[in-house]
Amino acid sequence: MRPLSRRIRHAPDLGKILERLTLKALGSPDMDEVLKATIRAVLDTGLVDRAAVHFRSRTNPRAMVGTWGTDLSGALERIPTRFEVHPRSPIARAFASRRGYFLTPDVRSDRRVDQAIGHSHEKGVKALGILALSTQGEIVGDLAVDNRISGRPLALKSLLALRPFAAHAAAAIRNVRILSAAKRRAEALKVINEVGQKCLASDSLEERMTIVAESAQKLLQTEGATIFFRDARNGELRVQTATGPKREVLTQLRLARGEGLAGWVAENKISQLVQQAGVDPRFARRVDKENAFETRSLLASPMVLGDRVLGVLEVVNKGGDGWFTLEDQSLLEVLAKGPRSQVSAYDL
Repeated sequence: MRPLSRRIRHAPDLGKILERLTLKALGSPDMDEVLKATIRAVLDTGLVDRAAVHFRSRTNPRAMVGTWGTDLSGALERIPTRFEVHPRSPIARAFASRRGYFLTPDVRSDRRVDQAIGHSHEKGVKALGILALSTQGEIVGDLAVDNRISGRPLALKSLLALRPFAAHAAAAIRNVRILSAAKRRAEALKVINEVGQKCLASDSLEERMTIVAESAQKLLQTEGATIFFRDARNGELRVQTATGPKREVLTQLRLARGEGLAGWVAENKISQLVQQAGVDPRFARRVDKENAFETRSLLASPMVLGDRVLGVLEVVNKGGDGWFTLEDQSLLEVLAKGPRSQVSAYDL
């Protein structure tokens, strides 16, 4: 990568730079390598001083994760930034625009931007440009550029000239998502198969339920998992098995008919995911209060045999981004189907 002064003096050959990036992208399935190459290529154009790529979390559409960018000297560095996009931030403006970009000559005085929500990567920046990274109709991230080092104006023509480079970044993010999703599905099938084999090898109902609960916690990367059995006489739910930091106290828990998300799921016979438990009216707040625990997110699936609800399998507090997905829900439903025959034979 040439020094900034040389990049500014020499007129860039965008075609050649883009050709080199294309060859690099075709030769590497590694998202990190492609994004680094994209940043280098953007800087080699001489159109901007600095650049950074953030990708959008799949589980939390408001969350952005930093990948690679440039420091105040123009050198490439990893950006550990993680933040939520405010509706009046430059990134949100780019995402909302039908044109797919946001450009301002001075972000510090732009009335379209809420000055109270600037992120660390925007501090000290004047002229700022954001290109939404879009692939197959889905926005997967952003390419942010600025001229903080030289103080030059940032022209719209320069920003739009970077669109082909943004397309490479978008494709790299999408490809990694496809590969990671395929890998996760393969791992999930392996775990589900192992659960079935372990359950068949055990004669103990308690052991089988523990296998299912521990597998649900591991597979869905949650803080804990609980299996409730439903009393056929009064619809009450009681904990049969629990995992996680509060497993000992949870074994004493009973929920009245329809109480909590698990109670709602048992009554309605459908799975439910809750991303923010604190604002969901079905959430049983007393359980957290009694057990000194903080429930952030929930996912529950009924164990149904014919017309009979035998119980509920529930997981709590998704790790990582903290948001459950529909894929998580499908996997939990598969696990919830496994122990139905064993539970039906048990005297509830």
